[in-house]
Amino acid sequence: MAGEELYVSAEVAAYLSRLREIGISERAVRTERDIWILLESVEPEQAGAWAADKLDAVADPQFREIYQEYDAAFDWPPDDLRLRELARRTARWHAARTTGAGRTTPVIDPELIRLVSGSLAVTSPAWDRLVPFGSGAASRERHGQ
Repeated sequence: MAGEELYVSAEVAAYLSRLREIGISERAVRTERDIWILLESVEPEQAGAWAADKLDAVADPQFREIYQEYDAAFDWPPDDLRLRELARRTARWHAARTTGAGRTTPVIDPELIRLVSGSLAVTSPAWDRLVPFGSGAASRERHGQ
């Protein structure tokens, strides 16, 4: 979207542009933009590191595939069997990933995650199901299961 730099940093605008280039829906890009506006307002110091990490991640073909599938999953029914596998793939990707360029990305405060989650106007029953699947998958990945 032209003029996005009015609302987010240039780095975040570049990330949002990259999402569009890889075919992410405008709904998902707008949701990301809204999240970034909030993140940059509440944690401006850390938001730059998070944005750099996201730009690094979107350069990874596996991350792009996972992101595209998450975008598609928005419209899936909550009992879709693909959700569990998507959560597992995501957990494996996170477990195997190291941040690029020697960066250490700041951990996002759980209170900030709740604030962001509570302020989103976009909901998906399938995405709601991914949270518990993802938590379980991440735990299994950490323990080598």
